[in-house]
Amino acid sequence: MQNVESVRLTFVSEKKLQVLDKPFISGGVIIIARPDQVRFQTDWPYRSCYILHAGKVFSRNQTDAQWRSADLDRAQAIQTILDQFASWALDKTGDIAGDYTVTMARSQLESQPASAAGRPTAAVQPAIVDLFTLIPRDPVVAKAVTQIELGFSLQTHQLIFIAIVSADGDQSSFWFDQIDVNPHLTATCFEPAGPA
Repeated sequence: MQNVESVRLTFVSEKKLQVLDKPFISGGVIIIARPDQVRFQTDWPYRSCYILHAGKVFSRNQTDAQWRSADLDRAQAIQTILDQFASWALDKTGDIAGDYTVTMARSQLESQPASAAGRPTAAVQPAIVDLFTLIPRDPVVAKAVTQIELGFSLQTHQLIFIAIVSADGDQSSFWFDQIDVNPHLTATCFEPAGPA
């Protein structure tokens, strides 16, 4: 991973929200580049985007007239989580044990959800993974997130699954596929410009 400067991957997400009767399925693209740049883009069934760039978080969805800075109450937690996600995806874990209480187990990865509205899903099938459970020590992160699970492929050692349990009990799971290492990135990839 020393030669990895950026990663592009597709994802399928299942959100189990207390306000919804059934899970919400979506999909999109995540692009990560050193140092600490993230584009988290949902393409279906609606469009939205979070960007971490130059130490700032920007967001926009398909109904917004323009990009906006993340809500001030949530911006610090979002930035911390996006920073950490970028580090994990680029194998720059740092002092993860200082930020989290960590346990590890070899586990069966749950199968991904069916596609929404006929959209294709990622090709991630149930597999045995090294599953790390992280409980945040950082009080800023702990206000937003109670637990994070990271699933790494035994074959490729790549991050292929994340589950995040929020402080209000909602859960978001992500299955990753089509992992492209050091892809060609446009100059505006991490700029809050254009539509979501």
